[in-house]
Amino acid sequence: MISATSNSLHGLIDLEKRTFALRILIRSFKGFNSGLQHEHFNENYLESEKFPDASFRGKIIEQDDFTQDGKYSVRAKGILSLHGVEQERIIKSEVTVLNGNIHVESKFIILVPDHDIKVPRVVHEKVASEILIEVKADFKKKTEN
Repeated sequence: MISATSNSLHGLIDLEKRTFALRILIRSFKGFNSGLQHEHFNENYLESEKFPDASFRGKIIEQDDFTQDGKYSVRAKGILSLHGVEQERIIKSEVTVLNGNIHVESKFIILVPDHDIKVPRVVHEKVASEILIEVKADFKKKTEN
C-alpha cells in the first residue's frame, strides 16, 4: 500500500452563501514508500508540472445553521478538478462547529481512469485504480480588520 499526506490544503467557506473552494498543490504530498515512488507520482502519474494542483469548489446542499455549535453531516456538491479533468461530485462530510471555527472531515474515492491518469502496463498490477482520499481541515472564522 502506498500512502502520502499533505498539510497544504487551502480553502474558504462562505457560510451565508453555503459555498466553498479548496485547493492543494500536488507537489506538497509527502510520504510514499520510496523517493522513486514520490518521483513517479509527480512526474508520471499526476504530472504535477502540467497540472500543479487539485481543487474542489461548489455548494453545501444541506441548510444547517452553522452559526450554532454542533456536529453536522453534510453533502458538498461541486466540481472536483484533478489532472486537468473536471468532474461533478457529491462528497459527504462531517462538519464540527465550535466557537465559530469549523472542522471538516471527509473520505471519498477517486477512480484513476476518471481523471485520465495513465498507469503503465508494467506496473498496472501494483498501482490501485481507486485512490482513497481522506480530508481533515480546520477553518478559522475570518476576523474583520
